[in-house]
Amino acid sequence: MCHRHPSVIPMLLGVAMFISGCGERTRTPTVLQPRPQFFVIDVPVPNRFDLERRRSTHDYSGGQRSVKHFYTGREDPQAVANFYRQEMLKYKWELVDQRLQNGVDHLNFNKGDETCQVRIEKTPGGWFGSKTQVCVAVQASK
Repeated sequence: MCHRHPSVIPMLLGVAMFISGCGERTRTPTVLQPRPQFFVIDVPVPNRFDLERRRSTHDYSGGQRSVKHFYTGREDPQAVANFYRQEMLKYKWELVDQRLQNGVDHLNFNKGDETCQVRIEKTPGGWFGSKTQVCVAVQASK
């Protein structure tokens, strides 16, 4: 004999929808904080963003540096772009230009004889949703 029991899943979904409410939520701008320790001394990284070591490179030689780092996290790309516009100024970087092109934010900074390019974009994240990827490239000005 087989007894049929009502499915628990629809009931749980109904409870979840009731608890979360149907009202419109107000969104306040997200202000990201920097990591306690940076990967490059004068280039801040948003908190909870991690360095992708297998893809990243850096070289310090002859008094010059060449850095290409990739960081990933879950924060909204607009919040990350705002973070870099604000935080880079604290480390004496000057914003030269910025643009949004095909969903990718590009921010270019100068400091002394160096440039820093910051590229921010959403990437597919598989089972756990999308991620935000930041590519930071620091090099001597040409």
